[in-house]
Amino acid sequence: MTDYQIKHIHIDNQFIMYKMFFWPKHSMSIRFDKKTHSIHVYVNRFISQEQIDVYVKTNISRFYRYLQKYKAGVRIDLNLRYIYLLNEKYQLHVVPTCRRRKYEIFNKNIYLSANSNADRIFLIKKIFSDYCKHFIVPLFQKWVKIMKLNRVNLTFRWMVSHYGVCNQTVPHKITLALQSISYRQEVIEYLIVHELVHILHPNHQNSFWKCVETYLPNWKMLDHELTKNTLDYLDE
Repeated sequence: MTDYQIKHIHIDNQFIMYKMFFWPKHSMSIRFDKKTHSIHVYVNRFISQEQIDVYVKTNISRFYRYLQKYKAGVRIDLNLRYIYLLNEKYQLHVVPTCRRRKYEIFNKNIYLSANSNADRIFLIKKIFSDYCKHFIVPLFQKWVKIMKLNRVNLTFRWMVSHYGVCNQTVPHKITLALQSISYRQEVIEYLIVHELVHILHPNHQNSFWKCVETYLPNWKMLDHELTKNTLDYLDE
């Protein structure tokens, strides 16, 4: 079974992504695939979407917790040759060095001065972090002002199954995936607005989506663009 659909579900203010496969059995099953580090859901084509949603919502959380534990921290493929920054593709080059680790960007090429795999991983994370601080923080501040919100903090970290988390205690804290910087600006702004609306509407009820639509009428298109790719928005 090679054909699948990338899906996501919102549970406890988190995006949980999974791959949905169709199989001939008249049943449903959820499995964790160690090879691709992803959650697989197997369903029959004749099972209604409503039944699938209920089944996934009831059973996927424990697989998600296992995924988080399995991928504990950060897993970056050491064979990685490309990354995306603001939807632009950059080729990675490793330059062995005995000096301090650093990176340089020139004409869609990124040069990593690294002496070990640990240095390489550190630099890739630093690139994402630096870009997030430079490009996403101003966008975040803009939307906080537009939405007239107060006492909202922003942090970044590498995430493996969701794009953002909203902590609704005051002061509010929004955590976005470092990989968010891979996408184009409009998609990033949708992610920011999505998490900020959680401050006003904790759950994904109708009022939540109506509020999102108030700020971004084309949110459905942006949501699709965000979730059609896995968070490993990287290339080998």
